[in-house]
Amino acid sequence: MNKKFRNIIGLVFTALIISSCSIYGTYRNRFNNGHGSDWIKINSDKTFEYINWGHMTGYAYVKGSWKEKNDSIFLTKFDPKPPTSNKLIEIKDEKRNIKLLGKNEKPLMPVYIKINGVLDSIKSDWDGNYSYSNFKSVNRIEVYDLGSTQGEIGQIIADFKTDCNNCSYKLIIDWDKISLKKIDILDSIWTFRRNRLYPIDSKIQNSINDKIRYFKKTDTIIPLKPWINSWNNMSNGFD
Repeated sequence: MNKKFRNIIGLVFTALIISSCSIYGTYRNRFNNGHGSDWIKINSDKTFEYINWGHMTGYAYVKGSWKEKNDSIFLTKFDPKPPTSNKLIEIKDEKRNIKLLGKNEKPLMPVYIKINGVLDSIKSDWDGNYSYSNFKSVNRIEVYDLGSTQGEIGQIIADFKTDCNNCSYKLIIDWDKISLKKIDILDSIWTFRRNRLYPIDSKIQNSINDKIRYFKKTDTIIPLKPWINSWNNMSNGFD
């Protein structure tokens, strides 16, 4: 074997070793099963994406930035923004009602409303109606989905400026771009070792049956379709 060929082989092996030690990639929770699953994707542009799926709870999602220190990474979540495709239609009827609809013109399930920054404890009804008659004026309407526990406010899904105090409003909310609810509980510090990420400040159970919880690098992401559509268009709802 000549020296040139040995050098080429050496470079190939070096590249393989470096790539196998790279922190970039997708990791799956070792405890993923048919009832609940988690994945985290570490990108080379210093951003991450985290997906959680539950059999009863559906999908949750968060995006953020990360920084490296020694063998650990520190995650900082981005706050989601309302889709720019949301629409507000002003109706001059002096009924002072807000109608909340999805893109398919069907009523949204009950949500929380802020008028001029003040949160009303009364949610919209199941027909998507909300009356702001208790407010003398309205110059801003914010809409929030329900939180993870009863009575808790969730993430903002719509934000509109208004200037008609006696109008009714139809709000059309692009739910397709916010159907992945943000994750409120997420470990912020992870240790990277041998293609595994270990959460070390866990706010959730760190082990199951005395087995250490970690995420292992993978090329397989399941369930596929509902997540991949968003995964491949990560700008939706975020700066």
